[in-house]
Amino acid sequence: MNNLIVAFSILMFSVSAWSVAEEDVIYLKGIESQISQTLENKAQLAIEIEELKSRITDIEKKLNRRKILISQRIRASQSLQRSEWAEFLLDPDFNRVERNLRILKKLSEYDSKIFSEYHRTLSILKMSKKNLQDTEDQFSSSIEQLQKQQDEFFTLEQIRIESLQRSKTESLLLHKGKLTRPLEGYLKVDYGATSDPTNLYYTFSRGVVYNSARNQAVRAIGLGKVIFSDVLPHWGKTLIVQHDDNYYSVYSAVADIKKSVGDSVAQGEAIAKAARTEFYFELRHFDNPINPSGWFTERKK
Repeated sequence: MNNLIVAFSILMFSVSAWSVAEEDVIYLKGIESQISQTLENKAQLAIEIEELKSRITDIEKKLNRRKILISQRIRASQSLQRSEWAEFLLDPDFNRVERNLRILKKLSEYDSKIFSEYHRTLSILKMSKKNLQDTEDQFSSSIEQLQKQQDEFFTLEQIRIESLQRSKTESLLLHKGKLTRPLEGYLKVDYGATSDPTNLYYTFSRGVVYNSARNQAVRAIGLGKVIFSDVLPHWGKTLIVQHDDNYYSVYSAVADIKKSVGDSVAQGEAIAKAARTEFYFELRHFDNPINPSGWFTERKK
């Protein structure tokens, strides 16, 4: 969605002067951005923890193989000592003595290499365990940080609502929990970070993906104006609607678009149809993607 990010950057430039005067908006915008970053960091740390655990398991297996090999070499050395060194070294045949010495030298070098590799592997294991502990500590801190940020966000959001009500200023925020769902479908991909510990990767979705039926109605979540209508990579035709107080809703993978740039839309008005079996939606405040959960009316039973 790089084109979408560019589009929002241009839009945000046009409203930056207005936002300076609204301190509560600035704080709210800032904490929204922080929460998004913390969620992404948390997912990355979760993957790093799984990678470190996997690495430690591999190192421990390697270390156990080294231990077995060392035990075998110790037993072989003890067996050689019991068989009388004199017979091994004082063979009347000089060529055999010379060969035996070369064998002993090779065995000594081999044993030395085994012990060195064992100690090196042990050091790597200790370091990996320390890294794991440090990463787990960071992960715990990110959870605490996220909780604090979310608490602060809800406080700032309530302050903003009270400010809007006092000034009788319209905002999409005042309709939170009462907005129309963009499409009556079930979530396939939720907002935020999703990690896959098995395959060791994570993805971060700045919006949500719904399972949809082709030609299913796509509706405006609230009162607003269409400010963008174009084709984006991967998702295809996309609409962006601007709402009061610098909130924006994004509708991607749509067809049969019924509105043009500059057109007003009413809450619940059909603005397009789903173009395929997946429909992408984003909710943004300024250029910050925000979690749309809790913004819509309850799903119909």
